[in-house]
Amino acid sequence: AVDRRQLWLDLENAEYIRETLGFPGCQIPLRVDRDLIADDGTVRLSDTRYFVTSVDPGSITADELLAAVRNHWQIENSVFFLKDR
Repeated sequence: AVDRRQLWLDLENAEYIRETLGFPGCQIPLRVDRDLIADDGTVRLSDTRYFVTSVDPGSITADELLAAVRNHWQIENSVFFLKDR
């Protein structure tokens, strides 16, 4: 199986998200599209998640942002697994 993720940044709307939507400190709004593709080519899972971060856009790469998203969900899933037990 292949886990494919695409990262989309929207730096043009960061100020709008900060000021109008009330996310103080928002520097990078981003969207992550994820597809889990089976060996036969069928898409087994497809989802989209949205994030905001206060990280300076000039100080982080796309690969680092994707790693941060993956680490966030790894921690979330671990906490809920323990909580649900």
